[in-house]
Amino acid sequence: MRTPVSIHQKGSSFPVRRMDFDFSNINRHFVNNDPASSHVWTAFQAYFPEGEQFFVDSVRDAKNG
Repeated sequence: MRTPVSIHQKGSSFPVRRMDFDFSNINRHFVNNDPASSHVWTAFQAYFPEGEQFFVDSVRDAKNG
């Protein structure tokens, strides 16, 4: 029997999700089957959290200023 997708682990107040996704059927070059575009998109996604934090900090500063 498999573990459910979302479970409450002992001591946690939020559902914990399994991260055992199967990526075997995903094309390596997922943007129009083009390696360069795929790598650019991957790099963009890697920097997204940092850019999002910059945006949140900027809005917070403008609100408080």
